[in-house]
Parts: sequence; structure tokens; C-alpha cells
Amino acid sequence: MEDLGIGRLRTFVAVADKGSVSLAAQRVGRTQSAVSLQMRILEELAGVRLLRRLRHGVQLTSKGEELLSHARTILRAHDRALLDISGQPVVGEISLGCPDDYAGMLPSVLTNFAAEYPRMQIQLTCAPTPDLRRMLGTGELDLTVVTQKRAKKEQLLRREQLVWVGRADMEKIDHPVVPLAVSHAESIDRLAALEALARSGRQFKIVCSSGSLSGIEAALDAGIAVAVLAGSIVPERLKVLRHGWPRLPLVDVAVLHASPRPSPVAKQLELRLRAAA
Repeated sequence: MEDLGIGRLRTFVAVADKGSVSLAAQRVGRTQSAVSLQMRILEELAGVRLLRRLRHGVQLTSKGEELLSHARTILRAHDRALLDISGQPVVGEISLGCPDDYAGMLPSVLTNFAAEYPRMQIQLTCAPTPDLRRMLGTGELDLTVVTQKRAKKEQLLRREQLVWVGRADMEKIDHPVVPLAVSHAESIDRLAALEALARSGRQFKIVCSSGSLSGIEAALDAGIAVAVLAGSIVPERLKVLRHGWPRLPLVDVAVLHASPRPSPVAKQLELRLRAAA
């Protein structure tokens, strides 16, 4: 049986990312007819339809979605192997995860990385730490920034103090039940808030739940809730609440790799994260 081929898989990923054969052709440096031929051969080898042709572009079928996940994993492994052997940057992808909370460090990281590795494409995912950990475990990410209680020394980027945050008029809240805006059910800031309130004997009610920092901030700006955030990311328009609020712990911001032996490119990306942290 003929193999799927690294070149065909790379083109297939480009088609999936762009949603267009013509745009994918520009990305991989081939003619549109050559890309169409590669996709036709790939479908013949797979024995199933991978692409659904639309009026304006293409869309993956369910089997195409399955192949896309495998293709990304295969290409990352291929590019890491080639880079380890040659020591030179290659055309390829590296996937990075980062919580919304710390996305502020990314512009300098991405700028510096792109300048040194112009032929590498970064697939960036911003999501809550629990989701990023899952994606790291399934091989969807090469490395990710996470928040955790305590990180190993070699993983630690920086240490953060969690704080209560809200509008200034929420400082001396006199409601018998504390209104909370919280993130992912397994996130460390949410768990810290609930544990601190339980420890102090204060009742609470979750009035807003959001997987993104912007959703949490919207609830805080509206004055309907308070939240727990890392001290370094509190917007100037909001206030760190201190009077009568229960103590919160320190947490670690860390970088984790999918592989115990990260590629040189992944290590270089980590170095830039450390510099920006």
C-alpha cells in the first residue's frame, strides 16, 4: 500500500487551514491544479471523501477532520526529526498553547521567534489551563503555558499572587452572598476563590461563568460580580479588593512540553517565553 506522503499531508493541512485550494496552493508554492491532484490522490489512498467542495472553497468531511488530526501529529514528528538531524530550521509547524490571562506576553514572543524561524508556522491556541493540559496530552500542542499550584523548577516561568478584583464600589461588599464571576470548572483561580470563601465561612453565588478573560472582565465592569485573578493582569480600571476579603494563595505560571525530549525549535520558543515572562 502506498503511503500518504509527507508532501501530500502538508498540502492537505494547508487546504484545511485556508478552506481553499487556491489559497493553499499559494501557501505551499504549487499550482492550483497540482494541489487538486494531490488531494484527489490522497482521497484515493484513504478510500474516503476528505473534502466537500463548496461554492466558495472547501470544507472537511468527518473523515477529513480525523485525518487532519493525524496529519498535524505526523508533520510535527517529521519536522522535529529533520530539525534534530540537520540542526537547521525547516518548513513546518509548532503548536503553542497559552491561557488568555497571559496572552499579553505573546506579541514579543511571536515577533522574536518569527524573526529567527521565518519558515516555521505557529499554531496558537488560547484556552483555559485544563483544556490546554488535555490538548498537550493528546498531542495537539507541542508546548503550553499553564497555571498550577507548584511547578518544578525547570518548568517555572514566574510566581503570581492571586487577588480579589472588582469595581471600586465592591470593596466593602455588604451582600450576605458574594457574587462571583468564575472561569473553567477546574481552573486554579476558580478553585482558589471557592476554597477561600468556604474557609472564611462566607456564602457565594456564581453569577457569571466564562472560559475567557474578556467574559470575566465584562461581569466585573458591570459591577455584578467579583473575581479572582493573577495580580499582574488586573486592568487599571478595576480594583484589587483587600478590605475583609479572605487570603488567596500564590500560584505558578509554568511551561510544559508534550515530549520529554523537546525539539530544538520548541526549546527556543520556551526561551522566548521565559524572556517575556
